[in-house]
Amino acid sequence: MPKTKKQKTELVNQYRGKLKSSKAVYLVRPAGLTPNESTALKKELFTMGATFNTVKNTLFEIALKEESLPEFESLKEGSHAVLFSGDEMSEAAKVLKKTIKDTQKVTIIAGLLNGAKISATQIEALADLPSKDQLIGQLLSVFNGPARGFVTVLNGNMRQFVQVLNAIKEAKSS
Repeated sequence: MPKTKKQKTELVNQYRGKLKSSKAVYLVRPAGLTPNESTALKKELFTMGATFNTVKNTLFEIALKEESLPEFESLKEGSHAVLFSGDEMSEAAKVLKKTIKDTQKVTIIAGLLNGAKISATQIEALADLPSKDQLIGQLLSVFNGPARGFVTVLNGNMRQFVQVLNAIKEAKSS
């Protein structure tokens, strides 16, 4: 059953709202993705505040145009789905890449990152980045490095002093 003009307007407004609130938007072609696979993907993305929706191409194009965002040529043909992500954009890209690897049914077309158009290879590179928690851990390790080195040097002098005392003790006892 075709959608009424009111339903189409509501869909465009929903797309616009998601485009405004998302920092990253990944356009994919879900060729042959089963409902169970789609639901599993949606559940995994939901935990990180991201959504995965099949879109009406022409209505999504209208939403992009109204938000003054770059348009995608691939929207002219075939069915598409869009992954809308907030702050955890690399984690969402990792989930998408994992789904592609597991199912072989999803193809990344392109995306938007903070309003700028990005390619499929850039999205895959984003998926390869360490997570935010890993980066924070690495940064803290770098900050702790000099203090750890200083403590090691201080302990080294004490350790050598104790070894010298033990050597003297052993020399006197024999």
